[in-house]
Amino acid sequence: MTKVQKVEQTSIADWGKDHFSLLGYLMSCAADYKVATPLGLRGGSFFSIDRKHLRANEKTHPLLVSAPGRWKDEYGTRLRGFFLDAPIVEPGYGTKTTDLGRQLIGHDDWDCLDDLAVAGLVEIASLVNGICRLTKKGLALGARLMVHKASGGHFATFDPDARRKASKEVAATIRA
Repeated sequence: MTKVQKVEQTSIADWGKDHFSLLGYLMSCAADYKVATPLGLRGGSFFSIDRKHLRANEKTHPLLVSAPGRWKDEYGTRLRGFFLDAPIVEPGYGTKTTDLGRQLIGHDDWDCLDDLAVAGLVEIASLVNGICRLTKKGLALGARLMVHKASGGHFATFDPDARRKASKEVAATIRA
């Protein structure tokens, strides 16, 4: 029997590229991969996710791995601040462009999905079947993320708390 290791959940304030790229993927799935409402659940807007598109750690999610033997610790979730704004030159070590202290070893996209659920952005109907739906809060944050991306931003630089800035971006996009 495979021993499953528990990974800590992260706060939305710490989320970086991997959490927000997953939210972007879920927005795409919500638009393109609708499914019937699962039995016992109310409401609609459920969609399926393709496990081949998610990073899966075999130790923490053995039943959700699409390609066994591919997980490496360096694939762990990158948090806000992982990618440095400016490279740091360390004599004798070269140029540093990342802060490895801002990476969660063992934390995969399924853990990111759990983090999104804990934050109230997504409801998971079935992990095994990859069925979920975005909440109103998830759709609102996802819409701001899409404006950020469409304006040339990167997942790693998205700031979920920049509501006033997002409003200005939306207004500028509409005027353009």
